[in-house]
Amino acid sequence: MKAYGANEIRNVLLVGHAGAGKTSLLEAMLFTAGHVTRMGVVEEGNTVSDHDPDEQRRGISVSLEREDSNAPSEINVIGRTVDDATSEVEKFVDCAFLAGLPRVRVVHGSGMGILRKALRQYLQKHPHVIAVTEPPQNEGGGGATVVELRV
Repeated sequence: MKAYGANEIRNVLLVGHAGAGKTSLLEAMLFTAGHVTRMGVVEEGNTVSDHDPDEQRRGISVSLEREDSNAPSEINVIGRTVDDATSEVEKFVDCAFLAGLPRVRVVHGSGMGILRKALRQYLQKHPHVIAVTEPPQNEGGGGATVVELRV
């Protein structure tokens, strides 16, 4: 049997009985490879692969599709606390990176600028982020942040 290098592998299928740990294994693989900044937990509904509300509720994957097939390029965290927004943005950026998106937009609103400042500081230190910029006024201005991702 021919041996393939990691750079030649394009698809991975994890098969096993319910509760065997497929999702946890995927989370560990992505974290170990540096593709996500933290491991999600099935019971908390915050894994990379179980993003559908029904999957989170049932604690199982109920669909078979490419992870990047519906990756959004924008997230709106207006009204969230800094901690909640940072957690949501962290997962969003990880999913966008895995989907191969070159850039995403985070809508945080203007307000007093507390959320904007905290998210931009967080994003500037994120390992998947190349640049953090403010978009032009007609694309959100100070109420949004454009994030350029490593591809």
